[in-house]
Amino acid sequence: MRVIAVTDGENAYDGQTGLGPIRQIEQERALEERSVAKARLRNGEAPPLLDRTTIEGLTYEIEEDARYEPYVARQDAEIAAIRAQGEHPIPLALDYRALAGLSNEMCERLELVRPTTLSQAQRIPGVTPAAIAALLVHVRARH
Repeated sequence: MRVIAVTDGENAYDGQTGLGPIRQIEQERALEERSVAKARLRNGEAPPLLDRTTIEGLTYEIEEDARYEPYVARQDAEIAAIRAQGEHPIPLALDYRALAGLSNEMCERLELVRPTTLSQAQRIPGVTPAAIAALLVHVRARH
């Protein structure tokens, strides 16, 4: 995706956000005010002066946050587990061609770089999640 930024005085346009600078500042300010109001409502405090529709919308968002809280917590735990798995060491002398589930292309990429951890292997361009899974199975089996 190409990002175009045009700067011409008041008509400045940011291709990343699609907003001019003044409109972008207004949007950021509105989002900040909304998050403050949401936090106050959640804590039982009086929100700043807002219209009824906004308060109803914020109340709905708070209810949605509470409804999805267990799922978000589980996803955070899964992310932490994945990050911990990334620190598993990969033996330098590992014969990638002997691993089941790795294509010739994946073997070539891994042999060229010779990553020392799973997180390094994940950052190699073109290495697929399936290849990382095969490596993870092998690394877990050895430890």
